[in-house]
Amino acid sequence: MSVITFEGFDVLEHLHELPTIIFSTAYDKYALKAFEVHAVDYLLKPYTKERFDKAISKLKDNSPSQIVPLANEHILSKPNFPDRIIVEKGAKYVTLATEDITYIEAYGSYSKIFDASEGYLSNRGISQLEEKLNPKQFMRIHRSIIVSLTAIKEVSKYGESYILILKNNEKLKVSRSYANKIKELIL
Repeated sequence: MSVITFEGFDVLEHLHELPTIIFSTAYDKYALKAFEVHAVDYLLKPYTKERFDKAISKLKDNSPSQIVPLANEHILSKPNFPDRIIVEKGAKYVTLATEDITYIEAYGSYSKIFDASEGYLSNRGISQLEEKLNPKQFMRIHRSIIVSLTAIKEVSKYGESYILILKNNEKLKVSRSYANKIKELIL
């Protein structure tokens, strides 16, 4: 027995008439495509009951004049960044608040995520984690290190680059290629 699965856009390609659609997904990369097929709304998970109610209200009030401003709202809106992530700790998984992360280090094709006291394994590479985390809170300082800006206690000049001293007194070297990011923060 074989199973055939269809994604939302696959189904739409097989319809003769497009229905009124509200997309609900965890991926923001489909938003533009959703509005190309005249979606009434695009709910990015996780969303609140209020946000869901707003989408239903737009569905009831569906008119072309509502669709264009809605498309612009979602295309220009900022992505949601997680407050908590799930990480591996030994044989189990635990949640970790992103505000507790001090830094992340590449660990082969995986990453190690550190808080003030210990490290956790993530099966995602450092570039994948960088995309998921809020760039206002986290900064790449080396091809293999991302640091939480709130974890930095001091910045010391080190040749053409910098050394970051974290609140737990750990030291992280900023590579020369990322030194300009630190310079931008220095007022």
